[in-house]
Parts: sequence; C-alpha cells; structure tokens
Amino acid sequence: MAAQDVAVTGSGMTRHILMCEPAHYNIAYEINPWMHRANAVNGPPGPRAVPALHTLLAQLEVRVELVQQGDALPDMTFTASAGVVLGRRFIPANFRFPERQPEAELFTRWFEDAGYETVPIHAPHYWEGEGDVLDTGDTVLAGYRFRTEFRALDHLDEIRGRLTVRLKLADPRFYHLDTCLCPLGGGRPTLTHWEPGSRCAVVTLPWPLRPEN
Repeated sequence: MAAQDVAVTGSGMTRHILMCEPAHYNIAYEINPWMHRANAVNGPPGPRAVPALHTLLAQLEVRVELVQQGDALPDMTFTASAGVVLGRRFIPANFRFPERQPEAELFTRWFEDAGYETVPIHAPHYWEGEGDVLDTGDTVLAGYRFRTEFRALDHLDEIRGRLTVRLKLADPRFYHLDTCLCPLGGGRPTLTHWEPGSRCAVVTLPWPLRPEN
C-alpha cells in the first residue's frame, strides 16, 4: 500500500509512505486470476480500516501521506504500483492494462504538486513500480513478465545508476513480485509460495543475490 519517499534503510523499512483510502474500491474488472466480478465487495472498508491503519503507522513513527482515489479507479488504493521514488524524483508506472492507466496521471500530479521531479520510463514499455521493484537495502530486486517488461528495467537501471537483480515471474497468480516476495530486516528477502490444497511455504532466500547470478 505504499509508494516509498525515502531510501530503504538497512532494516528494510521506510518511514514515509503514500496511502490511498479505498473509498471507491470494488471489483469492476478482471485483470488477474484472483479477480472475479461475481464476488461483490461488501461496502467500502475505508471508514473502519484506514483510520486504524493510519493510527498504527503513526504510533510506529511512520509519516503517512494521502492521495485521493479516482471515482472509477478501484485499484488506485494499491499505491505501491504507482511508481518508485528516488530522493525527490518520482518514476511513474506505465500500467499494462487500460483499466489502471488513468491512475498514472493522478499519482504524477500528486507527486509534482508535492515538489517532486517526474522522470518517466520510456513508453511503450510497461512497468508497475514497487509492485515489481523491491529495494532490500543493498540490492534492488525486480520482477518481470506479467506487469513489467524486461526492457523497461533497462531504462530503470539507467535512471537509478544501479543494476537490478531480475527475477522472471513464472505463475500468473503471482503477477507482481510483491505478491510472492517481501524484503525483511537485514536486507534478507522471504519468498512465499502457495499451492492449492497445501500449506503456504515461506522460504528465506540465500543472500546476497547479485545481478550476475
């Protein structure tokens, strides 16, 4: 739920995040294997969940910014997909699916109004921000295939001045890297793998991973 505004520290945590209240959240379309319009949403979770989460983050001394959700953009609440922040530069996502593409303009406007410089990835290469690009502190992991193109990561590397460790996603159920991998403290990532009818397996990956590997 966060587009990071500060460099990830050695602990793998950021202290400044962007949230979007899910005031208009619903399943209005199907762009991944989990989405089914027949599964109706039982009202907006925002009035209950967002203040509680906001309060918890404040207690943890995390600075929270809010961006207003577009009326017809239910997935805008997943702000990690908005792009990547490097200092005072914002690299906006080029969303693959037309349903999410209008989000880019709203996120870019928010960051520009906040004083950030926008540095876009070359079109038409699609990529989806921190949904697929995770900074572990000493290594940047980048997933590609379903929502992010390999060539988009070439340009991202140029902008960052740093090579990413690229991971080819194999299962469309895990269409973003952050659906199956989470950076933990100390720069170590944990891989989560799930199979129907089985328990969830959580595996800590060998570390460090390097681009040449």
